[in-house]
Amino acid sequence: MKHIALIMDGNRRWWNDRKGLELVENKLSSGKKTLDMVVEWCLGKKIPFLSVFALSVENLQRDDETLHELYDLLNSSAEEMVQKFLAHGVEATFVGDRSLFSSRVLSSIEFIEAKTRGQDRLKLSILFCYGGKQEIVSAAKRVAQRVLQGEISPEEITATTFEQELWSYPVPFPDLIVRTGRHIRLSNFLLYQAAYSELAFLDILWPDLSAADLDAVFEKFSSSTRTFGR
Repeated sequence: MKHIALIMDGNRRWWNDRKGLELVENKLSSGKKTLDMVVEWCLGKKIPFLSVFALSVENLQRDDETLHELYDLLNSSAEEMVQKFLAHGVEATFVGDRSLFSSRVLSSIEFIEAKTRGQDRLKLSILFCYGGKQEIVSAAKRVAQRVLQGEISPEEITATTFEQELWSYPVPFPDLIVRTGRHIRLSNFLLYQAAYSELAFLDILWPDLSAADLDAVFEKFSSSTRTFGR
């Protein structure tokens, strides 16, 4: 497996079931620990690419308190994240509509990206202010602009031409997409890139995801035959 992608769903529901318990620091801390585990799992399996769905364009419509908690966690954890990533050879890149990145976290995002650039054991894509439909529309606009500028003709447009304008480029398409949270849908996640991805939907919430769960999914993926429509 070259690339695994995860939809991190169910963190808020998990926290709401445990309100008031001392072991829960805040709504997002448990989810962050799960992400740390997934990164370590990928490193152990020598999987070179990992993508995680952290914040969708649609999530921006949530109440300010929820978004502020996410932004505060990102800001307060930036230095710690960089130290962990550097220790393990992880390069982190935020993928999404960067015009929607909040000014509250932009400096932290740029700090994490700059400090980890060039690390080569694991390329971590954090999908942030991301939407699959929005990504496709953005790529179409960029290709159209190239045609208008005379760089290419309509006849020269190929799948490769289009894919080079995707926000996620040049990360390879995911071999496997795993979703926690008990929903069986992609929810606007890597819609173009998921054309031939294997899919796994887990009946657990994101903070409850374990390395054993990932091992089971990985074993099932490894035993499957992928024909890519041929």
